[in-house]
Amino acid sequence: MIRIRHLALPALALALAAPAVAQDTTTVVRLRATYEVGNLSGFVVLPFAGGGDLAAAAAESAEIVRRDLDFSDQFKLAKATGARAGEPVNVALWRERGADWVLTGTLAPRAGGSTLRLTLHDAVYGQTKGEGSFDLPPAGDGRFRMAVHAAADAVVRWATGEPGIAATRIAFVTQGAAPKEIYLVDSDGENVTRVTSDGSLALSPAWSPDGGRIAYTSYRGGMPALYERNPGQRRGPRPVQPRGAQHHPVVRAGRAHRRLRGHGGGTRRSPPSARPASASRPRGGARTRSPRRSRRTARASPSSPTGWASRRST
Repeated sequence: MIRIRHLALPALALALAAPAVAQDTTTVVRLRATYEVGNLSGFVVLPFAGGGDLAAAAAESAEIVRRDLDFSDQFKLAKATGARAGEPVNVALWRERGADWVLTGTLAPRAGGSTLRLTLHDAVYGQTKGEGSFDLPPAGDGRFRMAVHAAADAVVRWATGEPGIAATRIAFVTQGAAPKEIYLVDSDGENVTRVTSDGSLALSPAWSPDGGRIAYTSYRGGMPALYERNPGQRRGPRPVQPRGAQHHPVVRAGRAHRRLRGHGGGTRRSPPSARPASASRPRGGARTRSPRRSRRTARASPSSPTGWASRRST
């Protein structure tokens, strides 16, 4: 079975109205993936129950979970035609309609938000495969969608043994004329967030192993340099010096240099005052040997982009 997936990501393209004034205009980033999948098990998500003020949040939660399960490419989603929120579930009936999995949900109020209770029914064997409760912030909170994504990932784990990737953010660079800035977007194309405002070129974003920071290359100072920042904080970027970069003296015919070995490379001449004694030529024309350069192995560290990724799972 061949699938072609189109995902439209609303992004922001920067348009300069003046050197010091920037204006955002909306554009669309489209991703297309063509791939082959095997046989998919049938899955139906029944309407989530939620009384009173939670009815709208329950409907939104059910739609987010359904979309996440569809994007996981682990299941063949079917429409819950005729189902109503809160009514008893007839697993055998949905099995006759081709569903292998039936998911039910209930949203209940709690202090500071709500609690989503999910139950996954195995329609083939007529038993409960998994169930759990997930605390959600209010529907208008910026964290609401990510909390529901995490619940959807748990459902994927119940059914397949492997967690889903819905609770994932993607770091990307805007295309078009400079400047290029870095943005974040949820895996389903929602919740676009701007990370950098360098006004130049910001490239190659990569997540730290702990998922809390982003490392990237920026030309904000004129020359390319490595920076790091926490997207959840307003504090500006922090310059990063990879731990594997070390200064080693190199002596050539009375001239002292310092060579930066490691990330970026390059050679920089030291001032005459930094010239080592062995660099000067003694009387009689004899030359002294240059000091042997020590060799050090660069190590990956939290301040180094080694092993970082362009997408992060929370």
